[in-house]
Amino acid sequence: MRILLKSKRITRPILSLLFSVITTFLGIIFIIFFLSRILPIDPVLNVVGDNASHETYMQARTELGLDKPLYQQFFSYLGNVLKGDFGRSLMTSNAVWDDLMRVFPATIELATLALFLGALFGIPLGILSAIYQHRWVDKITNCFSLVGYSVPTFWFALIFLLLFY
Repeated sequence: MRILLKSKRITRPILSLLFSVITTFLGIIFIIFFLSRILPIDPVLNVVGDNASHETYMQARTELGLDKPLYQQFFSYLGNVLKGDFGRSLMTSNAVWDDLMRVFPATIELATLALFLGALFGIPLGILSAIYQHRWVDKITNCFSLVGYSVPTFWFALIFLLLFY
């Protein structure tokens, strides 16, 4: 009986986490799909070019599956994503997976550096703020943290480029 109770305590959070991850994944796919459909860029024109004939345009539209109803397009897209096929980029015309793999090392490098710097400065400042509650050190730390959370990331990136580049 104890083993059964322990296994329920272990499996319930795991199932809850799994449900949360799957729901988030499907939500992100849904948002990406519908955002890509409302963009003013015509993917068919991107493939065939502006000077293509109407027949070529319609053939490419059929090959891309854009002549099907939206729900069929979505389930086709979902199936392709689950197989690891993310399609082609409208900007570079490369496979999306290839573009992701090209920039992934730099993303990991930046994320690792940000995590390291956040821990390097955040943990000592948090400890100082806890030790000196409601004093000037705590107020400066809180102000610094508030600015860090409030300022958009792209603005910080531009400032850091100006300072360190």
